[in-house]
Amino acid sequence: MKEQRNKYIKVRMTPEEIRAFKEKAAEYKTVSHYVRKALEEYSNVSVRRQLELMQELGSFYSRYQSELSHIGGNLNQSVKRANELAVAGFCRQAISGKFCCLSSGTHRT
Repeated sequence: MKEQRNKYIKVRMTPEEIRAFKEKAAEYKTVSHYVRKALEEYSNVSVRRQLELMQELGSFYSRYQSELSHIGGNLNQSVKRANELAVAGFCRQAISGKFCCLSSGTHRT
């Protein structure tokens, strides 16, 4: 036979906390079910660690995405300037001697 649930806990909350709590609990059958599931999942050490790792990964991704974006912008500016100089005839020899010939796929040194 199932053990009866006859104990309860009172929690004081602000009106904003109650609104957020009800919004999150709306996906569950009852508020009690929501609380039990939250307790079960958060008490599980591996789940808690997974949540922490996901947060760390998100911040890592965000940080390096920003850095890669800046690097890409700098590279784009450099290539644009090199192209402008090549078109103007100032560095045709330097470019042809140092970079790949993209049309033929060969590499010159």
